[in-house]
Amino acid sequence: MASQTYSYSRLTTYENCPLSFKFRYIDREKPGFIQEGIEAFMGKRVHETLQKLYDDLKLEKRNSLDSLLETYSELWKKEWSDDVVVVKPSLKPENYFLTGSRCISDYYKRYQPFNQDKTIATEAIIRINLGEVALRGFIDRLSEKEDGHYQIHDYKTGGYFPQMQKFDQDRQLALYQIGVADSYPNVKKVTLVWHYLAFDKEVRLEKTTQQLEELKQGICSLVEEIESTKEFLPKESTLCDWCEFQHLCPRKKHEVKVSPLPPNKYLSEPGVKLVNEYAKLKLKEGELQEEIDLLKEALLSYAEREGVDRIQGSDAAAGVYKTRYPKFSPEAEALLKKEGLWEDFSKLDANALDKALPRLERALAERLKKLEDVSESRYVRLLKKG
Repeated sequence: MASQTYSYSRLTTYENCPLSFKFRYIDREKPGFIQEGIEAFMGKRVHETLQKLYDDLKLEKRNSLDSLLETYSELWKKEWSDDVVVVKPSLKPENYFLTGSRCISDYYKRYQPFNQDKTIATEAIIRINLGEVALRGFIDRLSEKEDGHYQIHDYKTGGYFPQMQKFDQDRQLALYQIGVADSYPNVKKVTLVWHYLAFDKEVRLEKTTQQLEELKQGICSLVEEIESTKEFLPKESTLCDWCEFQHLCPRKKHEVKVSPLPPNKYLSEPGVKLVNEYAKLKLKEGELQEEIDLLKEALLSYAEREGVDRIQGSDAAAGVYKTRYPKFSPEAEALLKKEGLWEDFSKLDANALDKALPRLERALAERLKKLEDVSESRYVRLLKKG
């Protein structure tokens, strides 16, 4: 089924936005910008410092807290760039530097002399085989507490401490547990350990066999969905502001194109002009329906020509939407009846049939797909700007 190796981040990218997944992993598009947030920058330096702590311990060298903090400071200075973004205007890089220092200090004081377990590896590559689906991940630290009792450690430096439900539903470390159990022959027990460094807290959890089996099935279904997807649609969320492919996304690229323009050029840009005129006429929709319809057609043509489905105006935006109306063709209906499946699908619309196709035998699914009858319509909706 799967033709490539997946990772947890690859899967979550698809769930967050299928179009972003396509740009990144299928089309291999070049990002429009590469911005590293200060939170991620600080997290990397803390991870690197703790990695040094445990790598040195494997060689019988225990660093003092002062020496570790000096290492952290040196890494910060070496890697720092003015391109690192600090979003919160009330905070400065120094605030994050001090937060990282505190994370390291609290961790050191809590776990010294670091004899609770034996480190097997840091930044360990782990491979997970789920039948036809292969995944790969990186474990911050893998340790063995006692013979056959392994621990998967994950360091978090963010300022959010989740509720227990988040850990119960976690997939990332649970996937790593499957990989560890397959990679080490003496595994008897695996504990998942999250270290929330900014809060000086840890959370420990063990996944049951049933939970791991349900996870395997869910991941395999997700990969099957990804590999059978024909149209990777954008999914809007707060993550869009951080997306590296805004310049390619039909929802964002018009905004990217016009936002840097000076006022005179902005107002004369064809798409902006169309939206502004459309917004004015919509206030008098009953009286000027003919003019509104003409502008709708002009907006649809502009969207088609520019490859966008979101057009920015001065005070509003126009969203251009496409509705797909798949339906059972007579041939598809006849085929389902012949196969004795009509009763299972007759009450479903064809969108539901699309989702059901991967569950059918491949030959039957391909025949049904070819017999699918599809019509489309496009419409314009006025939106708040941005």
